[in-house]
Amino acid sequence: MSSLELVREALVSFWFWFPMSYALYMLVQLYFLVAYGIVSLIPVPLVTVVYVLIVEEKRIKKSIHGVDKKFVESPSKLIEEYLETIKKD
Repeated sequence: MSSLELVREALVSFWFWFPMSYALYMLVQLYFLVAYGIVSLIPVPLVTVVYVLIVEEKRIKKSIHGVDKKFVESPSKLIEEYLETIKKD
């Protein structure tokens, strides 16, 4: 295996880019910490948590005991959808 093939394999490997992207993420976080202070690191996780809570609340409102409302109102729809998925497979 030549050196160029080895370099090419490394550059297309997930395990090469995973630590590289994590290191880049840490450098960006360090830059924000130094340039803008600790206060700038708080909004991004806060916005993410608030968004996830809103989406989860909407999902829960659409279901009753973990089952979609359309299936609770008419169980035959659940059976029909199940049979359709079996036919597709």
